[in-house]
Parts: sequence; C-alpha cells; structure tokens
Amino acid sequence: MTQVLAFQVAKQIQMREFRKAFATPMLAGDSAEAVYAYGAQGYFSVFEYGAVAFAELDGLEQSKILGFLEPFCLDPLSERLSEVLDVEVHTGQAKVGHTSVTVPDLNLETVRILMTYVAQSVALDFFAAQAQNLLAESKVLSLNLEKKGRIGLTGDQLVRYIARSMNLKHTIVGSLYILDSPDETWENQELDRLDRALKRTFDIQTRYRSIAEDIQMAQENLDLLRELSQNRKSTLLEWIIILLIMVEVANMLVEKILR
Repeated sequence: MTQVLAFQVAKQIQMREFRKAFATPMLAGDSAEAVYAYGAQGYFSVFEYGAVAFAELDGLEQSKILGFLEPFCLDPLSERLSEVLDVEVHTGQAKVGHTSVTVPDLNLETVRILMTYVAQSVALDFFAAQAQNLLAESKVLSLNLEKKGRIGLTGDQLVRYIARSMNLKHTIVGSLYILDSPDETWENQELDRLDRALKRTFDIQTRYRSIAEDIQMAQENLDLLRELSQNRKSTLLEWIIILLIMVEVANMLVEKILR
C-alpha cells in the first residue's frame, strides 16, 4: 500500500517561475498545474492555488521538493494543512472508500487524478477556514452594533474588511477550475468512473458551495454595516449643517436687535 499526500503550503504558487527554475520536464499540466516524475517511481504535482501533492515519495524526497518550492510561494502558511489518501493496487475496477482507494494500476493518468483530488480537498479546507473566519468576524461586528450601538471600527477599517471578503471571493472564483475533471477522463471510461467516485467521496462541489455561501453572507453583513456607517455619517453632517444654519440665523437676529 502507498499513500498520496497533499499539503496546502501557501495562498498561491508562482507557477511560471517555478517551472522555469525546476529543470526536469513536466509529464503533464498547464498554466495552473505541473506534474513531474521524481526519484525511482514517484510523482508530485504543484498547483497554482497553493497546494502540492506527492505519490510514492518518502519524507526526505518530499522535504527536498517543499524546500525548492518555498521561494515561489506567495503568502506561505505558518502551519501547512495536509490530506492523505491510502492507495492499494489490485486487479479489477477501481474502488473508492472514505480514506482509501483501490486501483488496478498506478500509471501516470491514475496518479494524476488521485493527486488532483487530494490537493483539491486540502485547498478547500484552507478556503473554508478563511471563509469561516471572515464570517465570524462579521458576526462580531454585528453583535457590537446590537449591544453597543456602534460597530467599533473606523470607516477605513471597515472598508479593509469588505475588501478582504471581496479578495477571498475572487481568489476562490479564480480557482473554480479545481472543480473540473482532468482531461484524461473524457476519453477513458475507467478514469471517468474513478474521477466521479473521488468527486463524491471528497464532496468537492458541496464543500465549494458552502464556502461560497459563507463568503457571500459575510460580505452581505459587511455591506450592511458599511451602509449603516455611511448613513450615520450623513446624519451627523445634516445635523452639523442645521446647527450652522441656526448659528447664522441667530447671528442675523442679534445684529438686527443691536441695530
């Protein structure tokens, strides 16, 4: 039995720069993914959304690759997230369990699909944690408004929170391709069956929708708070204008009386 292991190492990986620096030719991939052979019979994949996956590589080989990858990581994580899938090779049709899979052969196409889904799963864990933190922070602001009658943030701080939610949403939308099936499945019935089974087991689409809903809810909360803040500023300005008018009228009355 072997394992396919994936790590979320950063928010994003600079793929073009990495491919230029890593001299070994790619076995497969595109602008957002690069698959390589490594060692005697191992493989690894690097993904633009910040994940890297390994198949049939020991800890030392994984550490070497992760070390080489570090300069190309944007916003590296202080604590890497990980996901593991046990893989067993047996004749017959592929079978997918909750934490393991049985395949008839560990060829490049099969390994690539396994690495892709383990990497997708760990990336979704990372996105989910970010979305939940953002939603929790927006709820804290709402509670402050309910209990104290104020948000507790300056206008600039609130704008930064809103920008953060929008950036996270754009990042996930930009990574939407992680839901797509690999090209190899289009022409191979066995790979297509394996692909669909892995997608169900890792619950990829449901988890993605949950993340999108959390971000949307957080953004709606922050937009509402921004509107309240702007309304409060508008009301304050209106009162200031009214007071200035009253002062001007009072000055005119005083001047008339003194005459």
